[in-house]
Amino acid sequence: MIIVSINAYYGDSGDAVIVDGKDGLIFHFLECLYYRFMVDVNIYDLERQSKSR
Repeated sequence: MIIVSINAYYGDSGDAVIVDGKDGLIFHFLECLYYRFMVDVNIYDLERQSKSR
């Protein structure tokens, strides 16, 4: 099975940068983990605030 991942993001100069292959797969995986972690942190904070009221 071959996994091909192509991601585009904007660098400091504003130009789109294409990340593919092994680097793209790692970038995509870590970006997804970071996003889900931030969502979970916000949910945890909201639940904690609602319990303290």
